[in-house]
Order: sequence, then structure tokens, then C-alpha cells
Amino acid sequence: MDAGDRPGITGVELNAGERPKRMAVVTITDHLAPVTERGAYRVTVVFRHPTQAAGFDDEGLKSPRPAGDSGLRIPAGNVAMVFEEPAVEGGELRIALQANAKGNLAQATAELTVDGAPLARRLVTTHLGAILARLAFETDAPVAMHWIEVIALKTGQGETGLLYRGKDVALANWPDWKHHAQAFFRNAFSVYREGLITTDAYWAVFCFIRVIEGVRAYRAKEALVMKKRAMDLGRPRLVVEDDPMIVAPYRGWIGKSSSYVADQLKAQLRVPVAHGVLPDEPMQAADQVGVENRYWLARPIAQQLARTVLRDALEVRDALGLEPIPELDDTTFA
Repeated sequence: MDAGDRPGITGVELNAGERPKRMAVVTITDHLAPVTERGAYRVTVVFRHPTQAAGFDDEGLKSPRPAGDSGLRIPAGNVAMVFEEPAVEGGELRIALQANAKGNLAQATAELTVDGAPLARRLVTTHLGAILARLAFETDAPVAMHWIEVIALKTGQGETGLLYRGKDVALANWPDWKHHAQAFFRNAFSVYREGLITTDAYWAVFCFIRVIEGVRAYRAKEALVMKKRAMDLGRPRLVVEDDPMIVAPYRGWIGKSSSYVADQLKAQLRVPVAHGVLPDEPMQAADQVGVENRYWLARPIAQQLARTVLRDALEVRDALGLEPIPELDDTTFA
């Protein structure tokens, strides 16, 4: 099953004890197999308010399913919304919206008979995304999806999709910095950090692509300075390195040059996320889980490339010496 067909997951299925090294939307599974088997499935989606913690660490995963609290007070009693859906046995999809003890929207559940768990998840999250989008417009309530669980009713097997915080990072020694980097790099580091800390996949990818594009322009200026000085620093060819967090459909970019991948990121992701349009669609449905998944999948390769080209540009600037170079040091990161 291609990762692009599995909304809300990185494409890496995690067994007990396995965890990604960086923040990612993942699936922890006890192996729904085969995933294309027709059967009855229960899909549960837990909601949160955007200001609540978005992800889980190892301790959080030991706890039962979160109770959910969207901050949106709903009328007393549960409600079921029914939609026509030809892919579901019976032609209808029923989604129950449920409140917590405070009366706030907490979770949604649906039971449906379809051809496999991925289809069950995709149908429910697509319809649910449309419900939340309309509720946001009608009420200005910022309801976010927090936790997605799919259970095969026949076997009890399931898988859970969530945002995992990644492993802790160890700093062996404090860097011996004598001065701040030039203005361009200070600003580029800031944008890179913004891409790291955000839990919004769209903004993360956009930040990393901004770093890549800014560095490409800066490296061109560095090349002119080196040419004037008749310097040959023998820089290595920059390529995308293998990383288990880079999954389909981006595995084919491993080993490709930085310039090739930068061009692909710009064409396939930057333009859609910046302008909200795709070549064949008038508007990108930004809150649909299936669309958001595309950016979670792209996040690791965009991050790696941003780090690679930025590190290379910094090493070249250091090799040019500490003396100010106006054509480089008067450049800011726009």
C-alpha cells in the first residue's frame, strides 16, 4: 500500500518499542492484515483545541486513548450525521459526534463496511474534515484532530495514528562560538528552527523550502566571490542521503542532486501551499487529512535538504574568512 494512500501517516508502520527519531505523524499498528480485506471497521477520531499539546511522547503512549476536548460546546446529547457514500456498504456513512463530560465536542466515531482499513480511514477523515471546516466557518471554533484509531471489528486488530514528538536529542558539548553568524545565516537559522518546532505540516515544509531557496541565491553570490578570488574549495556534490523517515512517494529522490530535489519541492509543494491551488483544482482543501498527509510525507526530505545546503553555504562563508564581504554580509534572508 503506497503511503500516499494512507492519510495521516508517514508510511512507516511502528511495532511496539519502535519510535521515529524526529517529530512525525505515525501509525502504531498491531497489523491489520490484509489491509485491503473487505470488512467492518470502527474509526474513532479524537479532537483537541489547537492550544493543547499536539503530540505524544513515550509516557503519553502508555495512557489510554485521550478523552478529547475541542473547546466547542455542543447541544446536549450525541448527534449522528449521515452522508451518501457509494464506497460504503449500504451507500451511507454515519458519523457520530460525541461530547465529553463538560459538554464539549470530544470525538467522532463511525462504523462502516468497506474494502480495507485505509479506505475506512480515508472516507471518515474526508467527510469529517468537511464537517469541521463548515463548523469552523459557522462558529469560529478551531477544532483540531488529535488521534485517529481504526479497529477491525471481526478481529479486534487496530492501528492508531498520532503525532509523535521524536526522540530526545543529545548535545555532547556546548559550541565555542566567538561571534554570531552573519545576518543571512542568523535569519536562515531562525526560519529553519520555525520549520522544526511547528506542528503544522504545511508551514514546516514551507519554512524548509524558504531556507532552500534563500540558500540557493546566497550560494550563487558565494560562487561569484570565489571566482573573483580564484578560489577552488572543492565542494562536494550535494545529494539527498538515505533516511528511513523518507518514504514513498519521495524515496525515488534519494541520491538525486540538491538542485533537482529543490526544483521538485518548489513545483510540487511550495506553489500549492503558498497559493492554495493545484494545477487541476481551484482550491486546495488544507484541512483534509489526506492532503495534509502529503506534507507530512515531504517534511523529512525538505528538512534534510534545507539543512544540507545551509550547512554547505555556512562552511563556504567560513572558508572565506571573518573579514566583512559586503556582497555577502549585506544580504538578508527575505
